[in-house]
Amino acid sequence: LRYLILLSRQGKVRLAKWFTTLSPKDKAKIVKDVSQLVLARRTRMCNFLEYKDTKIVYRRYASLFFIAGCSSEDNELITLEIIHRYVEQMDKYYGNVCELDIIFSFTKAYYILDELLLAGELQESSKKNVLRCIGQQDSLEDMEVRNHGSFPTNLAWVLVIALRPSTDECRPVYANANPQSRSRTKSPRSCRNSHPRSPRWLPGPSQQTSRTERAIPLETGDERNMSYICVC
Repeated sequence: LRYLILLSRQGKVRLAKWFTTLSPKDKAKIVKDVSQLVLARRTRMCNFLEYKDTKIVYRRYASLFFIAGCSSEDNELITLEIIHRYVEQMDKYYGNVCELDIIFSFTKAYYILDELLLAGELQESSKKNVLRCIGQQDSLEDMEVRNHGSFPTNLAWVLVIALRPSTDECRPVYANANPQSRSRTKSPRSCRNSHPRSPRWLPGPSQQTSRTERAIPLETGDERNMSYICVC
């Protein structure tokens, strides 16, 4: 393989692994051209197509397209089997893998791919061996966290981006470190401020907080960082 790209139906790249040395400009050109070619094809069309001096082999799983670029001498059916083996490995690790798993845990997806492929060639066909190596990496990460302390919990409020499960569109989600209490936020445009000199994210002196809209300061260590997030 020369590259492996995971593409959503909206044309957004969820994962890209390159096995050949290319400039960023060439990579962007390949992603753009391949995306247009694959997304324009219908469901019953062939999963193989030619692009310049390479062959494109793709397969759709739910809302994701797994696209592999290989040389003209490679076997297309074996490439399809490699793609399917990669999907099976991720499904086994994540447990009913979906697009959100790859977005928020993309490092694990790269780990699995690195254990499966080496320099574009299939190096490990055993599912058990791949999962065993990933489990060992997770154990090392847990050991590192226990030795050096966990992630600071005083950074309680984090603004993350999630996808709508129904429309696959991105929306802001307000995540609390405490899993028992989570609330959603409005977009920054909907957070109005009456004070003209105050930034949009900071409450003005005459602004009245209510039950539905209040400002919560972020605490960092012993010092208090007077930054505010609009919570609705």
